[in-house]
Parts: sequence; structure tokens; C-alpha cells
Amino acid sequence: MTRTQRKKQAVESIAGYTDFIKSLNLSVIALTESNVKVDRDAYLNEENHAISIGWKAKPVAPAGRDYFDVIAELTVKVAKPKSQTAFLELKATYALHVHCMKDFPNEYGARFCNVEVRLMLWPYFREFVTGMCGRMHIPPVFLPLATR
Repeated sequence: MTRTQRKKQAVESIAGYTDFIKSLNLSVIALTESNVKVDRDAYLNEENHAISIGWKAKPVAPAGRDYFDVIAELTVKVAKPKSQTAFLELKATYALHVHCMKDFPNEYGARFCNVEVRLMLWPYFREFVTGMCGRMHIPPVFLPLATR
């Protein structure tokens, strides 16, 4: 493939993805599962907290349909710096239902999960973490405004 052909293919891909994004109509964002584990004494007594964030999202798309679902799992762990054992772990699984153009390429769904879904779900997850910390009566975990 020549440089000109690659450039043309990239432009077509960007235009196609833009059309895909414009066709989206988010119908549902639902928290489907959550889990919290805490060693309250360790969390309260440790002065230095290292925060790690985990993210997995995947599209679930039936072939030929004009919608798809996304399953996203977010995790935050708080531990001593350089420790493998977390004294606070919060997990949340979200389901999204999205209507879209029919017969979209699989790579559009994957790209949507890795970029746009992060932007959409992050405020929900930050609120979940802050709310759970309040309910457990521990100081809040301050998550960054973005994951990247």
C-alpha cells in the first residue's frame, strides 16, 4: 500500500467513525454490580496512599443490528506505596445500551469503548467512589478528572 493510499484510507476511516459517533443515541447507563473491600484501620492509619485504577470495557454487538451494549468494569485500589496488598478496593460494573447506525465495523465499537465510554462513565465512577467512602465513614479517595 502506498503512502497516498494509506492517507486516503485513514481519512475515510476518520469520516466513517465520525458518522458512527453522530449516529449514536445513548439509551441507558446502569450500574449493574458493585463491590467494596476495606481494611478500615489500615486505610485510616496509613499516611501515604498509592492509588491504582483499572479499566476494562468491551462492546457486545449483535451482528447487523442498529444497537449495541457496552460492559465496563472500573476498579480503584488504594494501598501502601509499592505494596501489592490493597487496603481499599472499589469495583463497579456498568452497562450501556446505545442505538446507532446499522452494520458498523467492529473496530468502531472497540474504539468507542476505549475512548468515549471512558469520558462518559468516569464522572459516574468518581461519584460512586466518593459516595462509598462517605458511607464507610472514611476520608474520600480523590480520583483524577480523567483516566489518561
